[in-house]
Amino acid sequence: MTIEIDIQSPVITDDVHTVLDVSQGAPIPKLKRLEIFDEDTWEDITLELVHYWKTQYQKVVRCGGGGDLGRDVIAYTPNAAWENFQCKYYAKSLTLDEAIREVGKLIYYSYTGKYSVPIKYYFVSAKGVTTQLLNHLMDSEKLKDELIKRWDKQCRTKITAKHKIELDTDLLSYIDSSIDFKIF
Repeated sequence: MTIEIDIQSPVITDDVHTVLDVSQGAPIPKLKRLEIFDEDTWEDITLELVHYWKTQYQKVVRCGGGGDLGRDVIAYTPNAAWENFQCKYYAKSLTLDEAIREVGKLIYYSYTGKYSVPIKYYFVSAKGVTTQLLNHLMDSEKLKDELIKRWDKQCRTKITAKHKIELDTDLLSYIDSSIDFKIF
């Protein structure tokens, strides 16, 4: 014998739904939508954004992935200089330690001649940056001092697995003479 269960009518609210809401779901705010991407899609979005700005660039390329030497999206200016867009798609805001490691990569690879120092270096982070990092990015001397202070912990063994990168007098001299921390 089948027992029938009476189902109560749903409670109707004052919400107004459109056909679009029913067929595709409720709209997702644009900034929330960014949270559903993965790191590769985040780099693709950055590439498209920089490409959109191409009126000021000669060429825009994506290098992302392992072995990119700390360069995800590169934008070349008409005078052969370049700007770096370093993409960070983390579950939280980009921290000072994480940024120090990326700045360390730029310093090391430009010091070893893999590439020149860019004229601008942008962190592109879906969750933004911490207040601590923002304060350091706004004060170039503070950022430089923090890099030197944290080198052993954040850069020495974390830039390349091949060897340790010592902050010796030659590298310190390079930092002092060749890196303008206002690019960050």
